Amino acid sequence: MRTGQSIAAALALWTTLQHSGRCEHLSLTMTLEPEHQVVEAGVGLRLNVAFRNDGTEAFYLYRPPQLGGAGLEVLARRNGCEATIAPYHENYTDEAMRYFFVPLWPRRGLVETLVLNDPEATEYREIPLVRPGLYHYSIRLQSKGGTARRFEPLWHGEVRTNEVTAEITAPRSEAVLAWRERLRVCLAKRCEAGAPEIRYFRLVRDEQAADMLVELLRRHPAQDDLIDAVTRQGRPQDADVLRELADRAGSPWTLASLAERIKRLESADPCW
Repeated sequence: MRTGQSIAAALALWTTLQHSGRCEHLSLTMTLEPEHQVVEAGVGLRLNVAFRNDGTEAFYLYRPPQLGGAGLEVLARRNGCEATIAPYHENYTDEAMRYFFVPLWPRRGLVETLVLNDPEATEYREIPLVRPGLYHYSIRLQSKGGTARRFEPLWHGEVRTNEVTAEITAPRSEAVLAWRERLRVCLAKRCEAGAPEIRYFRLVRDEQAADMLVELLRRHPAQDDLIDAVTRQGRPQDADVLRELADRAGSPWTLASLAERIKRLESADPCW
């Protein structure tokens, strides 16, 4: 969800600023707030990210529709374990990009909602720390500006949010049972890459689901998300499953390409 000015307001701001070229006093702050302090694993965590112009000059902020683009990095940690969702970059046409420059007036801002670890989300973003516990989250935005000179001044620099905490609890047994039955259906057909059933058990450990994931991986060895799901289940004996996969004739994997996952399984990595 976003709040802010309409396209008409953006055009008005462009008319005001396009000839000024002023880049001083471009002060951007970001604050982070979780919608819930306690969240069940496999349900999804919603974080509200507020961007605010704290300076005296209006400016544009480049914000593509997918939160996570344009230099936005999500950081998470738990008991000494750290993980990130790195920024990604999309290729947009110049025509499409012109809608992504958001005008921020002094003392005004906009809010975007970031959803993490929701198996059924259309735009799936995952922090690969799956164990229950108290998590600390923050977000960093880096921007080098841009070449879209129609939208000046354009904010550039680096800013980081406050750090927030949210407790991830073990999933309810009935929720695990329901997802386990959905995964069982996958044994009768094929779960495509990115299927919610696979995503859920990348986030939640379950012995029966782990057996089904191994069977699915043997049937569909090219699916990288199945390899990750088997690894996230954390069973040391499944290291041999990955070795068998690498040794299979025509396999797209080698021992070298699976070495890190095998090591995580054999060492019972506490961060996974």
